[in-house]
Amino acid sequence: MKARAHRLLALLLMVFALHTASAAGRNPDKKKPAEDNMVVALEKFAYSVYSIKDQLKFRLAFENESAQQVWVRIFDSKSRLLFTDHLGKKTALKRNYDVAGVGKGEYRMVISCGQFNSSNQLFIGMNPVQGKFEAHLSHGLKAGKMQIAFQNATDDVYVTLSDASGVIHYSEHLVGEANFARRYDLSRLRPGQYTMSLSTGDKTLEQIYQVGK
Repeated sequence: MKARAHRLLALLLMVFALHTASAAGRNPDKKKPAEDNMVVALEKFAYSVYSIKDQLKFRLAFENESAQQVWVRIFDSKSRLLFTDHLGKKTALKRNYDVAGVGKGEYRMVISCGQFNSSNQLFIGMNPVQGKFEAHLSHGLKAGKMQIAFQNATDDVYVTLSDASGVIHYSEHLVGEANFARRYDLSRLRPGQYTMSLSTGDKTLEQIYQVGK
């Protein structure tokens, strides 16, 4: 009787082992899902700026969720300041800037909003030159928060945050955002090292952050 029970137990253990091995074989590299959803995407600042065809004008449009002051400065090709526009804390804007009084040529628009700054090259009455993609990730956390910013994106942009084990705790797919900035609050994550990754096309930028002790 005991021998029969032992054989039955051994058979059950073998079936369990085969089932476990089969499941592991189907998902050999699967990472367990993150146990939390603790990353908070905060306010964003997104904008576009482009020259208007057949006119000596260019247009700025933006969405501002940051409650920060927005400044626009326009320079000529010799870096001489031509115009300053203080837009306050506007949450959205579409505005044309007319440079007919200066004429055709190369201009530079600098946009500032809080800690975000960008420099945009514009060609008025000339063949445009596509600016290269540029991106920035904060070097460290400040009060548990970090910021990403990029400009001149022509492809979709992917943002992911993963821990040291490769488990993804946050992901964001940005479509149609050529120029963008956003802060993220990581302070609610468990202590440890996390990697924030920003990628578009064949370009990837990463930064490691230490949360907690």
